[in-house]
Amino acid sequence: MKTRVVMILLLAVCLPAGLSAAKAAQGAVAVYVSAPMKDGFVDTDKDTQDSVKDVKGRLSGMNEFRIATSREDADVVLTVLMRDTGSSAFGQRVTYSGYSNSYYQNAQLTSTPMVAQTRWVTAVMEVGEYRKEFTGTSLSIPGARMGTWTECAKNLAKDLKAWVVANREQLLGRRAGH
Repeated sequence: MKTRVVMILLLAVCLPAGLSAAKAAQGAVAVYVSAPMKDGFVDTDKDTQDSVKDVKGRLSGMNEFRIATSREDADVVLTVLMRDTGSSAFGQRVTYSGYSNSYYQNAQLTSTPMVAQTRWVTAVMEVGEYRKEFTGTSLSIPGARMGTWTECAKNLAKDLKAWVVANREQLLGRRAGH
């Protein structure tokens, strides 16, 4: 009898929490985060994979998002293209042709001021035919403050969150229309 009472109490407490979590997940925007695909292969390296993991971790901690397991299940696809340090590397990245046909075509590119010690992670978000670039940065000043890749991922995730919050109704409407 005592065990039955405990189970009923657990259900009374856990069931509403589970329903709330399910509702939150239903209203959350599904985002698929990955490295670029090229000729059917994931075109990546360790640094890019580390940034994919960092960005996924930041987004999964935000109530506005749930992580999708495939592109097809996502409202938003975020492709982490690369990361580097310094302004000259950022300028080279913008003119790099390897991903121009797939990821920069019709994308709104971000103009981000860089100094020599700026670390950055850049990604392109896709929603249907719409594409927009997001760049997370972190200033690394030797002896004063060391910027980190996770800080870049955090800043990129914050900008994506702002965009998603502003466009949430459209995104969820697209899901309902499919």
